[in-house]
Amino acid sequence: MKVLIVCVNYNSYTELEAYLKSIDRAAGLCEQVSVRVVVADNSTKPQPVEVTLPHVRLEVRPLGNLGYFGAAAAVLNEDATVPACDYVAISNVDLVMQDDFFQKLAVCKFTENVGWVAPCLYLTASGRDRNPLRMHRPSKRRLQWLCLMFRFPILQWLYLNTIFKRKKYLHDWTPRNVWEGNGGFILLTRRYFEHYPRLDYPVFLYGEELYMAERMERAGLTVYYYPELRLNDAGSVSTSKLVPKTKSLLSVKALQYAINKNY
Repeated sequence: MKVLIVCVNYNSYTELEAYLKSIDRAAGLCEQVSVRVVVADNSTKPQPVEVTLPHVRLEVRPLGNLGYFGAAAAVLNEDATVPACDYVAISNVDLVMQDDFFQKLAVCKFTENVGWVAPCLYLTASGRDRNPLRMHRPSKRRLQWLCLMFRFPILQWLYLNTIFKRKKYLHDWTPRNVWEGNGGFILLTRRYFEHYPRLDYPVFLYGEELYMAERMERAGLTVYYYPELRLNDAGSVSTSKLVPKTKSLLSVKALQYAINKNY
């Protein structure tokens, strides 16, 4: 089983090192897996990545700052090995992979139409799974409301302190098809790349999940929530470095792109 992980780093070298070590531990416990990790380094202050990984092939590519999928695309669109991979992951670096991740992945028999596997992303701060992100396709009105909320900070504050706090999360960890997974760790199957050999998302940051979910539906592929595969998630370490106004502006741009592209 060949696995390629493209992890996008933005000035988060402490988290990156812990993540790489966890991937290496998991790879060392699974004889059937060959793992290659490419660090797409968006950091404004690049540092050397000096970590010993006996079970993983590691490459580090300084890119400047191309955004999340921009950095992933810079790696994947030029990598001739992608079609030969059984799985390709695009991820953040504020994660810790469970030791049995590759052992469980090696014995998975997903159906032919699964294009994206959404694992358990266990948010350690609140004790919940960040997957699935959405069970159903959002309406245009819903995305327009989110766009309005990000334009006006008072609406965002009211949402985060009222509706968001009462939001119900999926507590039934049963594998199932869902509409959309969380973008922190996107595990793509070979079938996905048979339909989409290139990654061409033009937005700098945010909205990647909507982009991928729409692609899945157009190709007749599914997003499969499979919580047997687990990573612990520290929660938006890289994006927390951005000032709130910048995050809001980027969110609006991503939502506008989704609305104009898909509705």
